[in-house]
Amino acid sequence: MRISLILLISLLAMNGCKSAPPPPPATEVKNVPDWISLPPPEDELWGIGSAFAVKDYDAMLTAETRAKAAIVQQLELYLGDVFTLYNNQANVENKATAALIEDAVFRLDNMLLKESIVNMRQQMPDKTWWYRVGYKKTDARSTVFQILDSEIEQYPEFNPNRAIVFFDEQMAKNSVPIVISE
Repeated sequence: MRISLILLISLLAMNGCKSAPPPPPATEVKNVPDWISLPPPEDELWGIGSAFAVKDYDAMLTAETRAKAAIVQQLELYLGDVFTLYNNQANVENKATAALIEDAVFRLDNMLLKESIVNMRQQMPDKTWWYRVGYKKTDARSTVFQILDSEIEQYPEFNPNRAIVFFDEQMAKNSVPIVISE
């Protein structure tokens, strides 16, 4: 009787120790929104930012700020191209260009693009917030040239009308949005 009891307990113990069935095949969790690779319309610039924080509000605010900073970076690239073209056409090497661009970008950054509009936001499964901000090219042009008009007085060698033509050419290019994330 003891032997049968020991055998029964052993069988139950062995049956209870069976390994669990294998987990279903893992599916890859997507942590980037589908809309991140879409091109902006011809009349807009887009900036994309992402952030993760313990509090959703902090992550959302950071992601939006990063998206706006991405637009400022795009405008900085445009300005760099404008003044490179300007200097090449004028056949001069102007060291004031870097200072002018730096001043303009500083002022753009401080304005934080008040006319920009959040046109997409999404929280992903990993709790990261993604924001896409749109900024009309006409607003960008006005903002950049308001800044340049106030700064250009310090640089009499620049012709604002020629700079406007170059800037319009750069803005006409439909570029891919810059993404700023952690």
